Amino acid sequence: ILKPLSLSSGKGISMIHINEKDDISTLFQELLKKVPFIIEELIVQSDAMSRLHPQSVNTVRINTILTGKKKTGYEVHILWLFLRMGKNESIVDNAGAGGILASIDPKTGIVTTIGYDEANNQYVSHPNTGITIKGFEIPRWEEAFNIAKELALVVPTNRYIGWDLALTDNGWVMVEGNSNPQINVHQLFDLKGRRKELDQLCKLV
Repeated sequence: ILKPLSLSSGKGISMIHINEKDDISTLFQELLKKVPFIIEELIVQSDAMSRLHPQSVNTVRINTILTGKKKTGYEVHILWLFLRMGKNESIVDNAGAGGILASIDPKTGIVTTIGYDEANNQYVSHPNTGITIKGFEIPRWEEAFNIAKELALVVPTNRYIGWDLALTDNGWVMVEGNSNPQINVHQLFDLKGRRKELDQLCKLV
C-alpha cells in the first residue's frame, strides 16, 4: 500500500498490485517519479473485522496521554477510543475520506453508539454490509488496549498520540501513531465537551 508523505486523512492512498510478470525495478522507478511516499506491507485484517467493510482495513483509534517523568515514573491515560470503518469502495477508513466512526467502551470493547461521519450523517447499520454498529464487539479487545498502553511509552517525549490498530489473524498490529490526533471527533458521539478533562491532564504532563 502506498501513502503520500505530504497528505493525511487517507488522501492519496493506493494499493500497488504486483504479479509474477511485473518487473519490480521498473515499477519502483515509475513510483519514484510520483510525490514522496512510503510503501508498507498490506495488512490483511481478520474476518471478524472485515465483516464491517471488506474493502478497507477497519481500525480502532486509541488516544493516549502520557503524564509523569522518567525518574518518578510515567502514567498512561486512555482518553477516548473509537471504531473506524470504510464506506462504499474506499480502501481506507479515515473520517476525512468519508469513513464511519463509533465510540467504544474501554472496558469491554463493545461499540456503544451508532456510527457517524464527519458530515454528521448517522448510521444505525453499515450502509454497505448491513452490520449493526452499536453493540458490535471488538475481538481480542484487551490485547488492543494493552498494546496502546505499551506503545505510549516507546517515545515518552511525545505525550499525546492517537494509535491506529488493526486486527489480523495473528493478533493486533499498529497501522500508525498520529502525533496530532483528533480531539473533536469523540465529542460528536456523546455531545459532551472534554476541555475540563484535558486541562487537568495537561497540568500533569
